[in-house]
Amino acid sequence: MSAILSGRSLSRRDFLKATAMLVGGGMLAACAPKPAPEQPTTAPKEEAPTAKPEATPQPVATQEAPAAKGEAVAVGGDATGVPYAMKAAIFGGKPIKLVLWDWHTPRLKYWEEKSVQYSKMYPNVSFEIVNLPWGEYWTKATAALPANQGPDIYHFHNSNHTPFIKNNLIEPVPEDLFDRSFLEKNWAGFKEGHFHDANGHIRYLPYGAMAAMMYFNKTMWDEAKLTDADLPQTWDDMLNLGKKLTKYDEAGNVDVAGFLFNGYLELLWNDMNYEQGRYMYTKNGKGCQVDTAEGKRSLQTILRFYDEKVNSPKFLEFIEGFGTQKGASTWSWTWLSGYLHETYPDLKFFTAKMPTFTGKDLPSLGRQNYEVSLVVPPQQPLERRQVAWDFMHWLYSNDENLVDLAPTFAAAAGLPVPGRMTGVDQRPAWAGERAVRRYSIAENHHGTNHCHLRTYIEERYKLTVYRTLNHGELFDLLEDSEERRNLWHEPAAQPLKQELLLRFLQATLETEPMRMPRIAGA
Repeated sequence: MSAILSGRSLSRRDFLKATAMLVGGGMLAACAPKPAPEQPTTAPKEEAPTAKPEATPQPVATQEAPAAKGEAVAVGGDATGVPYAMKAAIFGGKPIKLVLWDWHTPRLKYWEEKSVQYSKMYPNVSFEIVNLPWGEYWTKATAALPANQGPDIYHFHNSNHTPFIKNNLIEPVPEDLFDRSFLEKNWAGFKEGHFHDANGHIRYLPYGAMAAMMYFNKTMWDEAKLTDADLPQTWDDMLNLGKKLTKYDEAGNVDVAGFLFNGYLELLWNDMNYEQGRYMYTKNGKGCQVDTAEGKRSLQTILRFYDEKVNSPKFLEFIEGFGTQKGASTWSWTWLSGYLHETYPDLKFFTAKMPTFTGKDLPSLGRQNYEVSLVVPPQQPLERRQVAWDFMHWLYSNDENLVDLAPTFAAAAGLPVPGRMTGVDQRPAWAGERAVRRYSIAENHHGTNHCHLRTYIEERYKLTVYRTLNHGELFDLLEDSEERRNLWHEPAAQPLKQELLLRFLQATLETEPMRMPRIAGA
């Protein structure tokens, strides 16, 4: 590749050689970034041996053996199409520790918070959260899972879709807990079959989508006296901006890259093709569209940053370089924000949309990829898998758990939270500082086996209103944790009920998107 990078013009032979190296380096399988301490690119090279499938777990039945007394936490959500109901006990009330694996350090606080909440309901259930670096994660998973030495639950990435499904390392999602028709109607990607195996079984869930953007070192930006007017709209703008930000040593070598993308070249090239309206594959999915005018233009654009010494192919990779302030700007998907905050807490940076060839957003700003869910390996004993699926049903049924993810990640990335998002920034709660929600709202809609209702839950009180009916339920969870005494009609509780109904109405209004901030005084 170095010989190709040294010249300004590209022959057809050089272009094909370069693009072949890009493809061979993992572009075809890349559904995420280049392997780094935190985030993925391609599936592991080795394939795990095929594991013998076990029976799909059935819904966790109410156990007669009592567990330690627990409290309901965020129950009743029906974001999966099947409302979650707290059980009298789980795993027969016997102690059980679920092991959960994840590679992304910033996400661990989220799992810790949710595991604590679940254990409040079922005190016999505890969790061990294991953090493995990305470079080790999939190697250990492919070795441990078939031998039943892996976790009960692990976070998945869709770049490993084919080998993990082929080798039976992901159990199909139980459709009695995750209603297929509901998911297809209300969740993105299900009608298209993005999360399914060849037989149509759902193997995992999405809970967000990532796209790429530009990252700028704020300290260097300010030192160069740059403003918002200097944000690049085109790749030519980016090249000129990079020249202003690049610093050189006494020998004339790059000391601070103005635009550092090493380690991500193939994915940057990929997104540049999308910006020009060129798909990577033919419509029938059998051909790869690499030798194209768009592909050549993309590669030539990238080479200009090397040729004009805004970057160097011998320089640091983008994560380490940008994190250690050897890169004034970089390009990455949004996962990098959390990693930078966690790994380089003193680094000041901001983000902006990526440039295009024309300065316009259409036909594309690049490729989006789903961030996907926890999964359950089928090698674990059935009883343990039942508890794991119950945790996941509770987790993904709760609208609160899902709706807060986007604004939280946007805030962590330093981006303004759009008014159309109705969630809240959960970072203070994840850090153990304070709760950011004072209530939960659960709802059931008309169906074959449940009625239409909404429930408003605070730390102390729980209020339920039934559609078309003039009675409901009001419980004091502090004095009546088993919900045996309904205060709805009690005269002494009427002022409390009126106050809770007003708070319920205000909470409902808060869930509506506000697309535009109010600027008028009246």
